[in-house]
Amino acid sequence: MNDVIKSQKDLLKNRLIGLDIIRAIAILLVVWYHSFSILSPLIKLPYIGKAINKIRVLLDWIGPLGVDLFFVLSGFLIGTILIKSFIKNKVFKFSEIKQFWIRRWFRTIPNYYFFLTIAFTLYHFKYNTDFDWRYYLFLQNLISIHPQFFGEAWSLAVEEWFYLTLPIFLFFANMLLKNKKKQVILKVTFLLYLSIFIILRFVKAYSTTQLDFDSEIRKIVVYRLDSVMYGVIISYAMFFEKEFLFKRRRWLFWIGMIMFSVLVLMFFLASEHTEIYKTNMIFRIFIHSCYFIFIPFSFSLFIPSAYFFRDIRHRMIKKVILNISLASYSLYLIHYSIIYIPYFQDKNAVTIQVVMNYCLYWLIVISLSTINYKYFEKPIIKFREIFVNAE
Repeated sequence: MNDVIKSQKDLLKNRLIGLDIIRAIAILLVVWYHSFSILSPLIKLPYIGKAINKIRVLLDWIGPLGVDLFFVLSGFLIGTILIKSFIKNKVFKFSEIKQFWIRRWFRTIPNYYFFLTIAFTLYHFKYNTDFDWRYYLFLQNLISIHPQFFGEAWSLAVEEWFYLTLPIFLFFANMLLKNKKKQVILKVTFLLYLSIFIILRFVKAYSTTQLDFDSEIRKIVVYRLDSVMYGVIISYAMFFEKEFLFKRRRWLFWIGMIMFSVLVLMFFLASEHTEIYKTNMIFRIFIHSCYFIFIPFSFSLFIPSAYFFRDIRHRMIKKVILNISLASYSLYLIHYSIIYIPYFQDKNAVTIQVVMNYCLYWLIVISLSTINYKYFEKPIIKFREIFVNAE
């Protein structure tokens, strides 16, 4: 038990603050985007209303990308674990994959099931919502549009299916290419995985003329699994070409930033000039498919700078970032449901009440997520270490 406590302290001590910054930015973007509707009554005000509306328009394009940032970061962290496990073991056994799954599922499933069950219970009594077992197996948006209920679960399904499928790909690639170098096996696995899901999305984009960008592509698992893969590819480069990434980290960051800015501008123009979007098939296919290649790829170029980022000197800022990062999963699961409390949806609220409601919302979601992390999520992570070590 003492070893487990010690390992937990070492884990916190050895955290990479740059990756915590990325995680904090990602979750704050998502929560800010979803919660901005609370401020919608302010749009009617003179002067300030225009500014609020411009921020809302900007958030419509920037806010959802917090999820893509999560995908890339998850891919980097998961890729690092898988690559280390694959390289260090002379024989890559299925038991290695099993342990990987156990560690991931202890981290993600209990919290998800906890809030999903609460949501099902509340919605059943208030709205007579039927129980949907697909949510518990992450099947609700595997190949079809995600239901309206518990909308934040779409991205969790993408990540869980990625955790499940990539190790299986690697396991069979290792069996088929057992005489090849491990580095070659990793390359083949990652490129094959990436190609399959890019092609699936291209086929969907090309074969269907009228698509809803958000519900019919962005939030369906089989069209988004490649998004997590870009983080894995950076983890591969970090493992084998660490010095190369270190020397070029600033160049990579600015290339990623320029690419990201151009893509967001293109998407914004597509939404403003819908005649181009509707009449130009090449442009439409680009938006529906290539956009989901280049956005996560541009985010992956931020990772080296974050990884090699040394420290934050200001202790309070560092503590805030660390706490937001640690509680980010709880925050993601909690924040969306709180928005739909009728109190926060009062469209006739006066200015001061709207501002107070917005501040109250942030106070509630941060407090609840911190409490949940400390008393539910963290104890389960500690138990995971005991369980894995016992095996």
